[in-house]
Amino acid sequence: MRFTFIAFVLVTASIGGSEPAQARQAASPTDQRRATSAAEQNHLEPGDVIRLRIWREENMSGEFTVDADGMVVFPRLGARSVTGKAPGDLKNELVQEYSRQLRTPSVEVTFLRRIAVGGAVQRPAVYHIDPTMTVRDVVLEAGGPTPAGRSDVIELIRDGTLIQANLRQDLPIVESAIRSGDQLYIPERKWVSRNIAAVVGIAGAVLSFAATMIILAASN
Repeated sequence: MRFTFIAFVLVTASIGGSEPAQARQAASPTDQRRATSAAEQNHLEPGDVIRLRIWREENMSGEFTVDADGMVVFPRLGARSVTGKAPGDLKNELVQEYSRQLRTPSVEVTFLRRIAVGGAVQRPAVYHIDPTMTVRDVVLEAGGPTPAGRSDVIELIRDGTLIQANLRQDLPIVESAIRSGDQLYIPERKWVSRNIAAVVGIAGAVLSFAATMIILAASN
């Protein structure tokens, strides 16, 4: 019985999981409220990108980065402050401005959110994401999970704090709690799920050794 107990302890220890190296903090009620209201805060921040498309005006179309002062330099319009403005309001402003120079301009404005993707992904980096993309699309932009990464769990980290939020993978970014500057973190799978063959081998060897020792003890 003693050998059986030792075998059980060894097998149990071999299948223990490990947490990602990055520290985690429990989300407070304030963090949860912030996450809930994040979808309503679809405004630009420094480092974000504005995708501007003007019909039949390719030389005026492009992607323009918001600088540290919250300014963007638009073709023929010069520098404009854009932080804190909703896409609809900014589009109306640009249509009015360009209407003075172009005849019935068709203007499309898209805010590209600045989102970092980290953890167990193929290409961790900062990406500028179209808000109509889904959470799954963002992870695929980073190459998807590595062999060690989980495909069923995505964590939202803001300012170093884990945010409790619904990150269903088919959810569009614009409808989620994700906002510019956030990080999507893909944790690693537990050691046992990544090394199941080794676990089975170790467990078999331990149990075989324990059975042998029990037989030897009984024969004595």
